Amino acid sequence: MEKTNGVKIPEMYKSWLLLTSYARIMDGGIELFFPEISTPDKEDAYIGSLGYGSDSLYFSQKTRAFYAIGDDREEYEDFLDFLTYVHVTLEDEVEEEYGEEWLEIYDEKFGNE
Repeated sequence: MEKTNGVKIPEMYKSWLLLTSYARIMDGGIELFFPEISTPDKEDAYIGSLGYGSDSLYFSQKTRAFYAIGDDREEYEDFLDFLTYVHVTLEDEVEEEYGEEWLEIYDEKFGNE
């Protein structure tokens, strides 16, 4: 894809793509997929959606940043910063579902024996 489309994919996202070309997280609340070129000048690549499809996720060729566009624009320094956002979002969701004791519930179910 990089040579064909003249797109330079950030290294960490390339590593992610080696694991999977599609990921559906939180029952579709976050989706990541193989990059699609979104503009004729190939400056940005569409790579997913957030908020059950309400926001589109891109990475910028120019700035190397990842960003989501919906009602507002949310910027992430890089793919690791975006994954940190995903991690925090997942923790918030599980805490809302199971309460503040969610980590103890997790350890009880999956902890080292």
